[in-house]
Amino acid sequence: MLVAYFDESGTHGQEARVTTVAGLVGDSLTWARLEYGWKKRLARDGITCFHAVQCEVGDGEFSRMSRDARKALSLDLAKLVVKESLVAVSAAVYRDDWDYAASHVMKAYYPSKYHFCLAMAVLQAHQVSERYGGGNHVAFVFARQDQYQDYAASIHQVFQQGKWTGVGSLSFAKPRCVFPLQAADLYAYENYRELVRQLDNPGEIAPAREQLAIIYKGIPVEGKFGGINFLHAYAEGVDGIPASRSGTPGS
Repeated sequence: MLVAYFDESGTHGQEARVTTVAGLVGDSLTWARLEYGWKKRLARDGITCFHAVQCEVGDGEFSRMSRDARKALSLDLAKLVVKESLVAVSAAVYRDDWDYAASHVMKAYYPSKYHFCLAMAVLQAHQVSERYGGGNHVAFVFARQDQYQDYAASIHQVFQQGKWTGVGSLSFAKPRCVFPLQAADLYAYENYRELVRQLDNPGEIAPAREQLAIIYKGIPVEGKFGGINFLHAYAEGVDGIPASRSGTPGS
């Protein structure tokens, strides 16, 4: 059995220029090893729960740590993700691309950029099962977000009832209680920061952030970026296939 832990970034209102749903996939034994190492590394700095944004800005538990110490912590945690040979999964879209290129049918089916990214992320986790996990079922664990939870459950049900036989159970939890969700938070945040950087600096070599570079170089990364061309192509498929309008993501 594989388990996929997901978190999101860029859902904080209209000011967010990028929305991403990202996470990590591995088997239960791999996650157990990561939990042990993750908890041990946090304890070295007296941290009980890793939160990427707070670590970046020095808020909450991280307020007593220097910037160098906070960066060292996040780098060490990124190295733990690589050490355990997880698979990274992400789906992202720029706000302006979505507003411009997503069709009316897409926006009816996916009420927001987050919903679109969530469906794409679930689809990719299924594909990870086929490519790396021998087709084993994937159990999904999402960071608890009350405003999106019902939709996540409905999308999950559509996948389970369709041709995606690798889609297993679905649950929600708070990152404070689940160390793998903290790892997903790290990846989602770094993915978000890198996409914003690319938006501000088109054409520059990526990734620039060391944490993300460690992950990119160390483990398989499956990503789906909803740029204008992708959204146009996807919209044509969705608009032309009645099954998509009745609830079959990614047809």
